[in-house]
Amino acid sequence: MALPKKVKELIPYYSYSVHFSDEDEAYVVSVAELAGCMTHGDSAAEALEMAHEAVEGHLEVLISQKQEIPEPISKIKASGDFLVRSNPELHQRLIRKSHEEGYKSLNKFVVDKLEELVEK
Repeated sequence: MALPKKVKELIPYYSYSVHFSDEDEAYVVSVAELAGCMTHGDSAAEALEMAHEAVEGHLEVLISQKQEIPEPISKIKASGDFLVRSNPELHQRLIRKSHEEGYKSLNKFVVDKLEELVEK
């Protein structure tokens, strides 16, 4: 089955993660948005090339099963605003910790901590 053009155009935008697997003695690629979609190759470049084929096959299966096609993370528009709910005790501890670390704004404290977390 051939993929619809608008679905096929999504393939380069998915989030590909490449790593060398000592166990498999190959470069392995997984796709964040497509659970279970993985492939491998002898080089990172070959693995990525194979990954595009694997994604195409994965999307064909989703369409044949009438499942939703996940949007690539890179295509999701981020406004910079999101609401986080917590329990009042955690909220109070965050306020206290932000002041202990010299922050005047809880928002700035949380943003800085999130940046540290995702940069690791």
